[in-house]
Amino acid sequence: MGREKDAETRRYVATVVLVALLASVLNTAGGLIFNSRLLIVNGLTCIANFLVAIANVYFYRRQLEPEDIDHPMGHAGYSLSASVTTLLVYAFVLGLGIDEVLNPSSYSVSGSAWIVPLVVALMYSASVLMSRRLSGGFLVYSNVTTSEIAESLVALVALPLAHAFSFEIDRAAAAGMLSYLAYQVAINSKGVIYKVTGPAPPPKVYSGLLNDVKSLGVKVKDLKLRSVGDNYVSGYIVVEVPPAESVKAAHELADRIESLALTKYNMRLVVHVEPEET
Repeated sequence: MGREKDAETRRYVATVVLVALLASVLNTAGGLIFNSRLLIVNGLTCIANFLVAIANVYFYRRQLEPEDIDHPMGHAGYSLSASVTTLLVYAFVLGLGIDEVLNPSSYSVSGSAWIVPLVVALMYSASVLMSRRLSGGFLVYSNVTTSEIAESLVALVALPLAHAFSFEIDRAAAAGMLSYLAYQVAINSKGVIYKVTGPAPPPKVYSGLLNDVKSLGVKVKDLKLRSVGDNYVSGYIVVEVPPAESVKAAHELADRIESLALTKYNMRLVVHVEPEET
């Protein structure tokens, strides 16, 4: 079962990267061939998307690596590195796109330009669905990639109008796309910054672990949890056992709680056992 899941993950990752590469080529070449500034801007964001996809693959592999001396609690934090890289690349492309849109020269958009965004929208729709299944840093990637779909849909409408009436429609649509990209960068930046602070996990994780430990017949004196990366939790718990409990039994209880937290909640938990106060 594990091998099948790994093979499926590799297929998804390969597809996401391939789509980003093909969309980059199609939009950039389409912008040059069909004389559309909107497609050129779309091409820039697609190139960014391709670079981000490569970065996400790298960081995805890093977060799966086992513990080492520098990372005794594992490499789950690399999922945030993928998210930060995504935002940095798109912010850079945002600057390039603004420079392209502000170019004052006039041009004439080809009547066949709409074919490019139609194909790209279909490809990116499949890519977003696959990247959401991968979770981790790919979640931010999928959120930003939705802007690529939006760009393609707008281009599908704007390009025929720009061909029929004025190139200014094409340029205005490009400006609108950059505004949407800026919005996406701002919204996702807020989420990433919050995750970097190591916030508490969802309440259901806290209450679920608390109830599971209490069901073992022990009292919970203290429990502190924090999120690490996108889907990993760490923390510590202090439990009380009867004073007459043997050291061996207390050790077995701690191991049981640690195993429960890891298998059920993907949580690295430090368990401290104290004698019950009388």
